[in-house]
Amino acid sequence: MNIAIRVDASIDIGSGHVMRCLTLAEQFRENGDNVIFICRETWGSKEALIKENGFSVHSLPFIQGPLKLWMLSNWQIDAYETNKILVVKNIDLLILDHYAIDSNWESKVKTNNLKVLVIDDGEERYHNCEIFLNPTYGAQNNKKQYELLCGKNTLFLLGTNFMILREEFDNIKSSFQINSSKIYMHVFFGGMDFNNYTLKFSEFLVGEFDFIHLLIVVGKDYEFDSELEELKQQYNKQITIYKNITNMAEIMKRCHVAFGAPGTTTWERAALGIPSAYLSTADNQIQILKQLSSENICLYLGEADKLGKKGFLKYMKKFLFDREKLSIYENNSKKIININGKKQIVNAVKGWLS
Repeated sequence: MNIAIRVDASIDIGSGHVMRCLTLAEQFRENGDNVIFICRETWGSKEALIKENGFSVHSLPFIQGPLKLWMLSNWQIDAYETNKILVVKNIDLLILDHYAIDSNWESKVKTNNLKVLVIDDGEERYHNCEIFLNPTYGAQNNKKQYELLCGKNTLFLLGTNFMILREEFDNIKSSFQINSSKIYMHVFFGGMDFNNYTLKFSEFLVGEFDFIHLLIVVGKDYEFDSELEELKQQYNKQITIYKNITNMAEIMKRCHVAFGAPGTTTWERAALGIPSAYLSTADNQIQILKQLSSENICLYLGEADKLGKKGFLKYMKKFLFDREKLSIYENNSKKIININGKKQIVNAVKGWLS
């Protein structure tokens, strides 16, 4: 089967969509399928990373400014440029992972031969697709709503049973123990973090808790290295910095707890059972974080741009010193994740299309 993945990364939308699509592409490739990527060139795009993983990339013309806003205004241009590639490459299955693409875009490229798989865990949008994937926790409870958006004849793959976790998390084991005098904390605010929440909240933590050691992870496009290095020099024994890594699971395994922004990392930490606290950095994250927090799967602290030092430290003290609650987070988070989710996606897609 010839598969094309239409996905983007940029400074404004981050790189999480590309990362999970790479994982899914690897699984399809292992099953003998040919996979290509179609990406818009812009600031923060990830074509080089995709090529490093052995996939060909067909680049759409460069645009400046916020990518999502451009896409919403110029979706017809994007669909036209994408469709030219789909026809030439004789694509059987088109995978879409993009918050700026909906049924209008999809209808421009759809033919009887082309099947569409949509990955959408954001705002509710209408889609013209054969397969709809939302791996978010609790998504299976909203199937009737998705039927209104996509149609009842669509194959729905909903919930964390279809979570897309990287291969490095397949066989790794972690056991929660926090009896040591030093607590190792995993800190990650996404690959770009252009608001530099990494520095802001890390400084709050090490300035207040001398028993914490932060294992801070930043992406290749993180722009505040010098400021973060200054903080490390000031609190040298409490901070380790990792940039542009390929062994996230190994670093997570060393940590007692975790903190940062939600995303794919949320489910990776859950798979390992790492008790985690989160700040939302976008409006579409708030509802799911509140749900996860209410079910004692993690702790939601609030919105990153609204939470000050005093309130943040108050919540973190409650998080760090309640050992019983931390154990509850560990046990509950492990229960919700299926580490074989990507294999189940591929098997379900192939079975449906055949």
